[in-house]
Amino acid sequence: MFGSDFFSQLSPATALLLVLAGICCGFLNTVASSGSAVTLPLMISLGLPPLVANATNRVPVVVGLAVAVWKFHRSGQLKWREGLMLAVPTVLGAVIGTFVAVGLGNVGSGYLTTFAVLLCFGLVLSNPTKWLQADQQRQAKQT
Repeated sequence: MFGSDFFSQLSPATALLLVLAGICCGFLNTVASSGSAVTLPLMISLGLPPLVANATNRVPVVVGLAVAVWKFHRSGQLKWREGLMLAVPTVLGAVIGTFVAVGLGNVGSGYLTTFAVLLCFGLVLSNPTKWLQADQQRQAKQT
């Protein structure tokens, strides 16, 4: 399992690379999502097992979630009732997904994570905003 050996062998250049990747991840997660497309492959290539890299990568996601909830709440745009109703199946899915990932082990989880990151990265590159705008225009015409 991943331990303190990784940190004791961490060079200043690698640490700087991880910090820069974290900044890039935070920026991407803020403007378009998919910051994991930067940090996850980097952490795996640096020797972290896929399960540990994926778990580590959840930290900025949780921080981003907390900041978003706080900002939306402060601006009065958060609908708590609807949000909590959506949270139940989301948390259930996250728990099931965690058990599946752990059950797959590092190799299976590595393949699945690679596929998921590439899929998400491809979706971001395909400009999903145009799909949303087309759907909004279609809904406006129906009204």
